[in-house]
Amino acid sequence: MMSEVSNSTPYREVGPNGRLREPAVFDRDRKTAILIHVFVIIGAVSFGVALVVPLILWLIYRDGSVFIDDHGREALNFVLSMFLYTFILSISIVGLPLAWVPGVLMIFLPIRSAMAASAREYIRYPMTLRLL
Repeated sequence: MMSEVSNSTPYREVGPNGRLREPAVFDRDRKTAILIHVFVIIGAVSFGVALVVPLILWLIYRDGSVFIDDHGREALNFVLSMFLYTFILSISIVGLPLAWVPGVLMIFLPIRSAMAASAREYIRYPMTLRLL
C-alpha cells in the first residue's frame, strides 16, 4: 500500500547545492511562490506592486502550504528591508550615492529566489530583516 505525501507534513531533503528541497510540493504552490518573487521584481519600479501583490498572495495561500508561507514571508521581509535601507540611505548625505543599490538588489535577488522556488527549494534573501 502506497501512502500519499501530505502538504501538512512535508517530506524534505537537502539538494545538491545545499538548499533544503521539498520535492512533494504541489505545482500550484510552486507557481504561486514563483509569482510572489516575480512581483517583487516588478516592484523594483513600483512600491505598491512589490508590497501589496505578494502580501495578498501570501495571506491567501499561507495557511494551505508551508512552502508558500515560507517564500511569501521571506519575500515580504526582503521588500520591507530594501525599502527601509533605501530610505535610510536617501536621508543620509554619505549614503545618498548608494541609494540605488537596494533597487538593483530588488531585481537580481528575486530572480534567484524564483529559480529556487521553481526547483522546489527554500531560500533566504541576504541582508534581510526578519520582520514577519
